[in-house]
Amino acid sequence: MAAKSSVATNGHKRAAAKRAKAASSTQEVRATYVENWAGEAQALRERLIFLCENLAPTRGRYQYLESRTGIGASKWQNVFIGRQMPSIEMLAAMCHYRLDYALWLMTGTATGTGLLAANRVPSKEEWDRFTVHRAWVKDRKAAGEHNE
Repeated sequence: MAAKSSVATNGHKRAAAKRAKAASSTQEVRATYVENWAGEAQALRERLIFLCENLAPTRGRYQYLESRTGIGASKWQNVFIGRQMPSIEMLAAMCHYRLDYALWLMTGTATGTGLLAANRVPSKEEWDRFTVHRAWVKDRKAAGEHNE
């Protein structure tokens, strides 16, 4: 009888250890996911902003985007200033208006072969100019927040 009890106890201990290992593994996977995809989400946001800046005029940009997409100007502004991430509706709208850049917008790459031959990617110079400008805007915003 004692042997059965010890086997049952060992079985429960192994099961508990297995559950603990699975829980820590799940936490590690979540942490890795958050770490990897946070950067991807930010890059997607920057690609959307790049296309919006090339589609909409500088003056009245948010109102222009609202008139073309039906998505509120304040929501577009929130994406530009970093208060929110783009919504699915924003991404779908930009894919509609900039079909030639749709694959690049969503994935960050474009193959340029077969059915996808029409997909474009901005030139290195265009993208570098954009990223330098965005960094300048963020620096100015940060400096303004510290001075207030």
